Amino acid sequence: MTPETNMKKIASRAASMVLAATVITLASSSAGAFDLTRKEGSFRASWNVSGTIHLMEFKDRGWVAAGRHEGTIILQTDKGQIPTFETECVAFADESQGGVGRCVWESTDGDLIYVETSSSGMGGLGRSRGKFVGGTGRFDGITGGFSFEWNYNVSGWEDASFDGYTLAMTGNYAVP
Repeated sequence: MTPETNMKKIASRAASMVLAATVITLASSSAGAFDLTRKEGSFRASWNVSGTIHLMEFKDRGWVAAGRHEGTIILQTDKGQIPTFETECVAFADESQGGVGRCVWESTDGDLIYVETSSSGMGGLGRSRGKFVGGTGRFDGITGGFSFEWNYNVSGWEDASFDGYTLAMTGNYAVP
């Protein structure tokens, strides 16, 4: 394997770990397509992201990656589709320990949801999951969890750009 091919493979794995360490959340809009009169439920979602990562070789742990990405998510509940939400995430991935991420999702009316994510596998190949850890406004106290799988593309080497989207994303939520 040439050094260029090896670096591309590592960049692809690291970007996947950063993506898998990221999250999905549940939010609603002021347009009224979704209201929280139902305090719990399940959802399916579609999420598109793009961003940048920085790769670096680290001691005996192999490659590590840190990145930031932004995106848009659309959620589907039993009450119907929810308008889009804008996301901002920061993630860290380590070939030997998987990845973690922290995201803030903003609804169209400004309410926020905070999410923690993790990926157990190298290159995002393991189980990717997330947990709602709070919010503001009508999402204050939100709890729940989700799992997801990704498809993604990576461009570059140590400083790379990427874009991706979810293949399967499902979860549940509860609002006090």
